[in-house]
Amino acid sequence: MEQLKNYDLIIIEKAPGYELSFQGRVENGDQLSGILPDYELEILSKDNLLFMKQQEAPEWDKAENLGLQGLAGFLITPLELLQERKDCFRDAVMGEAISLGEITCQTAYFTVTEPEKIVQRLFPQIDCTVIDEVIIGAAVAEPDCILKQLRILVEFGGNKNEKIERCYYLEQ
Repeated sequence: MEQLKNYDLIIIEKAPGYELSFQGRVENGDQLSGILPDYELEILSKDNLLFMKQQEAPEWDKAENLGLQGLAGFLITPLELLQERKDCFRDAVMGEAISLGEITCQTAYFTVTEPEKIVQRLFPQIDCTVIDEVIIGAAVAEPDCILKQLRILVEFGGNKNEKIERCYYLEQ
């Protein structure tokens, strides 16, 4: 994954009552630019700063000036996410082979131990005390071992069995 520095990225997050999506590109491994199409917001994330503007607007503004600093947890690159939880890799379980378009991928999954830190980073609005389990799954293209998809599933305890799923789709 570290060799992949420039790629197109789609992020889709789904939960009961909402869906949020991003379409854009990652450059140099950590610079993110693109659009939140449902909100017609352009995004630029560079050097740990998040800037936004309405499409066609001339000037960028910091996310916190717009009250949208919570989007920083949504607009994270897959590499950042994986680097934060590389301690869980040794417990990964190989899954089934799947097809993403015409590409055959091998899947792997791991349950995140002590998920509070990653949930607070990715989903700052969530109460961590109600989390039942966090699972990260990856689909890696064969035979070149390039990450094509990354999924984070946050499951909540209680009667409702609700969950949030975020998927990252990478394309060179």
